Amino acid sequence: MLGIFLRPEIEELIRQRNFTALREALLELHPQDIAEVLRDVPIDDQAIIFRLLPQETATAVVERMNSAAQRRLMHSLGRKQTASILNAMTPDDRTALLEDLPESVKNQLLGVLSPEEYRVASQLLAYPEDSVGRRMTTDFVAVRENWTLAQVLRHLRRDKANGGVTMDVLYVTDAAGHLVDDLRLRDLVLAEPHTAVREMIDRDVESLRVTDDQETAVRLFQRTGRSSIPVVDTHNMLVGIVTADDVVRYRGEILGVAPDDFEPLMTIKLTDATTPPRTTSWSTGSEQER
Repeated sequence: MLGIFLRPEIEELIRQRNFTALREALLELHPQDIAEVLRDVPIDDQAIIFRLLPQETATAVVERMNSAAQRRLMHSLGRKQTASILNAMTPDDRTALLEDLPESVKNQLLGVLSPEEYRVASQLLAYPEDSVGRRMTTDFVAVRENWTLAQVLRHLRRDKANGGVTMDVLYVTDAAGHLVDDLRLRDLVLAEPHTAVREMIDRDVESLRVTDDQETAVRLFQRTGRSSIPVVDTHNMLVGIVTADDVVRYRGEILGVAPDDFEPLMTIKLTDATTPPRTTSWSTGSEQER
């Protein structure tokens, strides 16, 4: 809501062309507040604001805008900044932006992606329109069941050093990449470094298939209360995860609720495998390892 109150001040700074003060004001705001500021300002002013934002902040703001607003903004930005934002977006948010575009525009935007991000985006867009595959992200951490916890922690440090995001759930696979279980990061702290991952799991894990429809995902989140659920292919190979915020966004879409009004829809109580229901910030991790 802060962004709504600050919008007149932001618009006045743009009118005065006082870009130094405008940048300083923007850097004081949360990305959600900046998204609120952008909601009703002219598209040319949106482009000015975005060119003043650091890359990480600009990406976070785009991910908090609805699809229509994202498309308008991308049209107003230059190719270089569009490429930077699209390459930095999470795979699921990027898919939501690209999937409803005309084919020619979609192909233009796919063309600015790096080879790896292009591969991921093309893979997700190839899944059926209402499927879990369209809403999953490939940013997660997978560990092997035969690793020790010391090996897991080394892997996490390496992942973080390479730009991986903070995660609280790890996904356990066998040597071939089949899903075996999941493991909460905090459980690692309480165990001895020489303990094998297989000694800490019970092989009882709920998952979704890439071809499941999104209503199936909603029901599973409601039943399990998990903050994220792994997604597998027809051979039970781990290919991604779906997060609770994706479910909330989907609920908003089918009910016709704007992103700013999603909070009343957040009725899923999030739990983990070992504790009673709790509240949480719905964030996930990144990266796979062979």
